[in-house]
Amino acid sequence: MKAVSFERSGNVGNIVLVDPPDHALSRTFADDLLAAVHEASGSDICIDHERC
Repeated sequence: MKAVSFERSGNVGNIVLVDPPDHALSRTFADDLLAAVHEASGSDICIDHERC
């Protein structure tokens, strides 16, 4: 199971932390967070609610 994931519903995206205290500052957490941020940035989600 990933420590961090990107989930979306329509134009809304969420970066979800799984069991945050258990994964704090681990290499797996950092790698999964980076992957989730890259996935979010490459998606077509709306990041500015005033422009959606």
